Amino acid sequence: MARKKEEAVTKNISKTKHVDDLRRRAKKKVTGSTASTGEMSVPEIQKLVHELHVHQIELEMQNEALRESQADTAESQYKYSELYDFAPVGYFTLDRKGHIIEANVTGATLLGTEKRSLTKQPFQRFIVPGHFSIFQSHLLKAQESRSKQICKLKLTGKDGSPFDALIDTIAVIDGKGEFDHYRSSVTDITEITAAEALRESEIKYRGLYESTQDGIAMTDIKGHIVECNRAFLDMLGYAEQEIKNITYQQTTPEKWHDMERNIVINKILKTGYSDIYEKEYIKKDGTVFPVSMRVWAIKDEAGNNTGMWGIVRDITERKRAEEALEEERRRLQQALDEVKTLRGIVPICANCKKIRDDKGYWNQVEKYVSDHTEARFSHGICPDCLEKLYPQLKK
Repeated sequence: MARKKEEAVTKNISKTKHVDDLRRRAKKKVTGSTASTGEMSVPEIQKLVHELHVHQIELEMQNEALRESQADTAESQYKYSELYDFAPVGYFTLDRKGHIIEANVTGATLLGTEKRSLTKQPFQRFIVPGHFSIFQSHLLKAQESRSKQICKLKLTGKDGSPFDALIDTIAVIDGKGEFDHYRSSVTDITEITAAEALRESEIKYRGLYESTQDGIAMTDIKGHIVECNRAFLDMLGYAEQEIKNITYQQTTPEKWHDMERNIVINKILKTGYSDIYEKEYIKKDGTVFPVSMRVWAIKDEAGNNTGMWGIVRDITERKRAEEALEEERRRLQQALDEVKTLRGIVPICANCKKIRDDKGYWNQVEKYVSDHTEARFSHGICPDCLEKLYPQLKK
């Protein structure tokens, strides 16, 4: 940009010198002619006047061309100045110590100040603490390598708010081949940095989305499935293109429709999410299996509900474990109830030892115990009874 300005000025100086040379030549010619006009004939005088008149017209034409050239140059300079000042990036000229020699309007705007107030200011003043060393190393590399260097750092802008910046710097060499100053461009890349961070976050969460064992599905407001992860497809047995042709209602047994419709209307669409609830799904092959799920509403920028997305977990194994546990609990409770009956007060006859049951009937001890426990009896005879009943066997 500066080189173009210098070329334009040099061109104007050259044209001005040419006009001055013409003027000197014209004066010399006029002076030489007037010295001998007394000796010239009328035709010679007329010829001289004609030549002078032609030369005058030539000079006037050259002068007009010069004025037009100067106007064009001024307009060109104005255009280049406009392009320089209002370029989409900030331009800075820095001295050897990193102080600002010149900056364009865009650069001043990026730093939240006026262009004229930047002169002689250290550029480091606008660098967020913690990034000074990055910029110092950046300038040193530009000076030593004599090639363009690029770095990213944080600068302070308007009201001291930081922004992400991309700095391009070259070291300018003077006519003696010595380093003279720096030229740097500054680009605000805050939006680009945010987009990169968003893209990295999307990649990370996309990995979680596809690797989780829980099914994740998104529907439009009418319930059509528009997107889901691999776990959801495997859970229902559909291919990706097949699942997009059905609604979540079609994958749900009819007995759950009213309950789920109530959850969607009164919870999800009103509050933005549901509590965890359970229902059943139907696989492509017709198999019905239990699931637990939680659903969130999807809203547009105006806050209108546009769809839903939910996390679904197959709880078949959990249900089986719960049923087995319940059966075991029921069996243990029944055994405990029977044990409690025998540990209570048992009405027994003091003489014949019969026991009265809950209905008032008197039963042999063996029968009562057998009815209230899993115990069984094997009959024998004790030594005392053997001696009493069968004394002959004792002898």
